[in-house]
Amino acid sequence: MPFGPLILSAVGLGAIAMSWTYGLWSFGSPGAGLMPAAAGALLVCASAAEIRLAVPRWPTFSRRLLAHAGALILLPFASLGLGMLAALAAYVVAVLYVIEGRRLLSAAGIAGLATGGCWLLFEKLLSVPLPKPLFV
Repeated sequence: MPFGPLILSAVGLGAIAMSWTYGLWSFGSPGAGLMPAAAGALLVCASAAEIRLAVPRWPTFSRRLLAHAGALILLPFASLGLGMLAALAAYVVAVLYVIEGRRLLSAAGIAGLATGGCWLLFEKLLSVPLPKPLFV
């Protein structure tokens, strides 16, 4: 029985339940709980697909997994000092170039597209302000 997807499903359901208290929609714009609810729903769906497709196996831990986890843990702290968009761009470049071994130009291009897409989605389409740099 794959325990990882079951645990992630429980985390996703918990995120959905907790985001409900923040409100999904308020005054014609997205509420604070919309993105955590969407992320929780995606996590539950992806975990359900993995449970259905999973072949029983023991989990393996690698340096890449730890590097991804470390980079993801540093992202919120970097967003405090750099702002969300700059921290996201740095995160994507670091993950693709350092951890995944892609070429720097390719990693920078993907980071630019991802950052631009996040800016367009959150700032312009949904009118959700992203965290700004601490020292501007």
